[in-house]
Amino acid sequence: PVPGSTAAAEQAEQEATRRNGVVRGPAALAISRFSSVSGQFVKQLGELISMLQKTNSHFVRCINPNTKKAAGLFEGGRVLTQLRCSGMIEALRLMHAGFPTRCPYDDLYDRYKEMMPKSIAALDSPSFCEVLLMALGLDKNDYQLGITKVFFRAGKL
Repeated sequence: PVPGSTAAAEQAEQEATRRNGVVRGPAALAISRFSSVSGQFVKQLGELISMLQKTNSHFVRCINPNTKKAAGLFEGGRVLTQLRCSGMIEALRLMHAGFPTRCPYDDLYDRYKEMMPKSIAALDSPSFCEVLLMALGLDKNDYQLGITKVFFRAGKL
C-alpha cells in the first residue's frame, strides 16, 4: 500500500489491533455491535441448554399458535393440526396407554449396585435390572425391558 492512502491506514490499524488487541474507529463500532449480539445469542443458548439438561426432555417442538404471528392470538385448530402432523398426539396416546416412564439401565445400576450382593452387582446393567425387578416382586405386566431402558407402566416406578 502507498503511504498516506486509505489502504495503508487500514493496514496500520489492523497491525495495531493484532499487537495490542484494541480496535478504534468504524471497525470498533461494527465489532462491538457484532460481539454484543453474538454474546447475547451465546448466553441465551447456554441458558436454554442448561434448562433442557435439568429436565427429562429429549426434543423440542415449535408450534405456531396463529398465522398472523401476533402475540396473544391462539388458533386451536391450527395447533391441533400441527400436533397431529408432528406425531405428538400419537406419542402421547401411546405413552398414556402403555409405558410412560422410562429409566436407562445404567441409572438403575448406578443407584442400586452398592446395595446388592457382589455377585449381582457384577452383572451387566440389563441383567442387573432384570434381577432387581424380580427381587422387588414387580409383576412382569408392569414393566418391559428394552434395549437400553426399562419401561414402566404409569405409577409403577
